[in-house]
Amino acid sequence: MRIELLIGGFAILIGILASILSRQTTELIVAGNYVIGSHRGSVANATQRPWMTRLIGIVFVIVGAALVVYGVDDAPGPRPAPAEQWELILPLVSSGVLGAFGLGVLASRRRLTALAAERLKVNGAEIYEGDQAERSARMIVLTFAIWIFVVSALISAAGIIFYLRA
Repeated sequence: MRIELLIGGFAILIGILASILSRQTTELIVAGNYVIGSHRGSVANATQRPWMTRLIGIVFVIVGAALVVYGVDDAPGPRPAPAEQWELILPLVSSGVLGAFGLGVLASRRRLTALAAERLKVNGAEIYEGDQAERSARMIVLTFAIWIFVVSALISAAGIIFYLRA
């Protein structure tokens, strides 16, 4: 299996999720930009719409499908030499380190949520007040942790796939 298949599959997954959950993805993008700064948040709030998120999702699906087709079309035959140990160990170790970082984010999610909610209240005071800021901040922190685990799983899957290919 080639890396294009893995990256293309990941892009297709992101595109499908962005297309189906376009309103939630749009809210996440706007809230994340308000956490960074009030100017970025107001620009994202003025320009980001659910139809635009769907369009970006469709572009991700098209690019991912093109990568998958290219990876299948250009795939080499069976590998003549057996896989090296580092081809399995290196991705698994990096996946473990990334997974530990994700666990650290989950372990400190209350502190990170409070920090993100404070930034939302300061930068987007008229939009994010009280409980809305807490919910949006919790959504940002948990989404970040989930994507860390998804990338970690993809890295470990790539290591196992490259090791087992014959």
